[in-house]
Amino acid sequence: MGKALPTLSGATRVREVRQRTVQPLVPPGGSAGNATPPPKRGIPANPIRTVLALGLLLAGSLRGTVQLQFKDLRDAADVTAQPAWIMFGGAGELSAKNTADGSVLVKGYRYRLSDLPQGVTLSKFISGRIFLSLGAALVSAYTDNGYAPNFANPSLCDFNTRWDKIELTFNPAAKPGNQGGANLTAQDFFGIRLRIDTTGTPAPATLTYADGSTAAGIMQNLGKLAGFKVSTSSDATGAVALGTNGVTIPNVGQAVRIISPASVQPFTAQGVAGTTVYPSFANYLNSLKSGKTIISGNNGQEITGGPLTSYSFTAALASQQSTIGSVTVNPGDLVMSGTMNIGAGDVATALVFPAGNLTDHAIYGADPAKSGTDPGYVLAQGTANPILARAVADYFSALNFGFAGSTVDNPQMPGTPIGASPSWTWYGNKPDGNNTNPLSIQKAFGFAQPSDPTRYNQYAAYLSGVSDAYGFAYNDRLASPLASFDDGSTVAISILKEPALTNVTTAPSGICSVVNSASFVTSGPVAAGSLATVFGTFPATALTVAPGNAALPTKLGGVSLDYSGGTQASLLAVAPQQVNIQVPWEFTGMTSTTLTVTGAPAGTSRTVQLAAYAPGIFTLTANGDGRPAALDAAFHVIDDKNPAQVGSVVHLFATGLGAVNNQPATGAATPNTPLATTTANPTVTVGGQQAQVTFSGLAPGFIGLYQVDFTVPDLTVAAPGDFPLSLSIGGATSNTTNLALH
Repeated sequence: MGKALPTLSGATRVREVRQRTVQPLVPPGGSAGNATPPPKRGIPANPIRTVLALGLLLAGSLRGTVQLQFKDLRDAADVTAQPAWIMFGGAGELSAKNTADGSVLVKGYRYRLSDLPQGVTLSKFISGRIFLSLGAALVSAYTDNGYAPNFANPSLCDFNTRWDKIELTFNPAAKPGNQGGANLTAQDFFGIRLRIDTTGTPAPATLTYADGSTAAGIMQNLGKLAGFKVSTSSDATGAVALGTNGVTIPNVGQAVRIISPASVQPFTAQGVAGTTVYPSFANYLNSLKSGKTIISGNNGQEITGGPLTSYSFTAALASQQSTIGSVTVNPGDLVMSGTMNIGAGDVATALVFPAGNLTDHAIYGADPAKSGTDPGYVLAQGTANPILARAVADYFSALNFGFAGSTVDNPQMPGTPIGASPSWTWYGNKPDGNNTNPLSIQKAFGFAQPSDPTRYNQYAAYLSGVSDAYGFAYNDRLASPLASFDDGSTVAISILKEPALTNVTTAPSGICSVVNSASFVTSGPVAAGSLATVFGTFPATALTVAPGNAALPTKLGGVSLDYSGGTQASLLAVAPQQVNIQVPWEFTGMTSTTLTVTGAPAGTSRTVQLAAYAPGIFTLTANGDGRPAALDAAFHVIDDKNPAQVGSVVHLFATGLGAVNNQPATGAATPNTPLATTTANPTVTVGGQQAQVTFSGLAPGFIGLYQVDFTVPDLTVAAPGDFPLSLSIGGATSNTTNLALH
């Protein structure tokens, strides 16, 4: 890979690098003889796979760690029939290693539980999620969706797969006693009974589901609340998701999850928007028109060492028209009026929520916001600030807990009904900062509203009775179950035993998404000649990679894919849930096509959006995020241990850069000569500055792989550090990666 690959010697160097990168990888402290590449999310398509994998093996010990362990307590037959898979996700930072071999774990990768026999050594995980699936790996979590698999859209991948999640965070830099925490959550959906056990400081804890409960029983009871309505591609408003190897709900089918009332798709019924299949809050709101709710508390310090922030509102539903300043209040609108103090004294503040925003869906989600810029209310008095969101959530949480309007005596303020008490007596956040213990979750729901179950969140109430799982977003306003842990602790996550399966079925073949193999962006097109990854269900029994010494086959491992018009896809690799392909060069100029698994049932095809340019940069983690797949002038991988230098040449690998001169045939490797250079010139940006590009074209010896050589610009910000790197071509921009510079 010479600077511009101008000569045969440059092509020879390509082969040398290619040979070098397929050598067995050596884990820290290991040898080539016992090296085992870690499991990877992307199916290896060509020798570049090893370049990508180099970033997964990093030496060095981790300090300030927690040990994660995974256990599958199901019957052996079920473990074999439905093997468990694990994926790490969430929007925050992950720093973790496979304890058994020291390989670095990456968000979005799919690991079999058996791949982590000694668990995971966790050094940091901020706002993390651990996803566990049964029978099939999850394939819909990418960097552009925050590594959050699909659970609610029946037209997308993973909807028919049974899975669940754990929320976990660990930051060893925090104060002891507040470094880590984990909880069971069903606020989005319920799918699998899980258990969390912690040992170490501050105290051992167990979060679990009640003895005698079963996933089938829980889904039966939750599904009943939603009228057992099934969510389908033609009507996605249901709460029951059906799939293969689910639990049987009589007269309904094999359920893989029950979608929560906060997450089901709302609809309009009898002119009322925001309706859901779950019980309505309409009667509850009507009962509150004759009373008021006191929302009063503190939101702590906005800045460490700064003043205490507090608020005190009276919330009431308007019975007649009025005005506050220039804002008209109509009957049925919610008005929160009072004061806020952000450190400079009380400021009169009033919020008006139009009645149309007080929908069932908004209440179940404890969030009336219409969008990121529309909070769901009009600020009639005062100024906007972050504390308003806390006060609003306090009120909408009270509707879910059943506290608003409750006539039951308040355990925290004896002699005063819960509904007449200020909200800090429920949540413990006293306005003066002298916080008290919040009410326990057992004092909510049916305790607060014993005579009418439509006056609280019945989904969350049921779960609180059979589990320690959160039933809606603000369970933690109360003394809800949370497993806290510090550095040195062990956190065990278990899949609980269920009655033996009676039906083990195979999902029909079908495609659920086609993405750029480098960036894994789900919402973008792919380009002719580029590498694409197809997710779905395929009639493959194992990973099969195309031979490297011939043109790509159109049938591999028992799998073939058909485009509209009769063309068959060129296949680089196939597996039961993933196929890697090269998009035909013949599709240049087209805007879309369809792709179908040969022999699959009708209706399982997928429309593939095409564009002249759809650039994606390969990354060391092979998930479109983090370090780019790049070599220095000596053909060494650029990473933390070998950062690039200002003024040095970098060989960057990508796909989707569009048409080339001397175009090879679809499925054929790029020849050494003549060079296949791109017809358009890409722009490479490093740290906000444009780099000088010295070569852009297909990498000789590879299929669909582009190489862009550039010189690192003289950055105005001093290295060392991480600098954002992206490329654009033909008006399209790639994923942003982080180039290590020294």
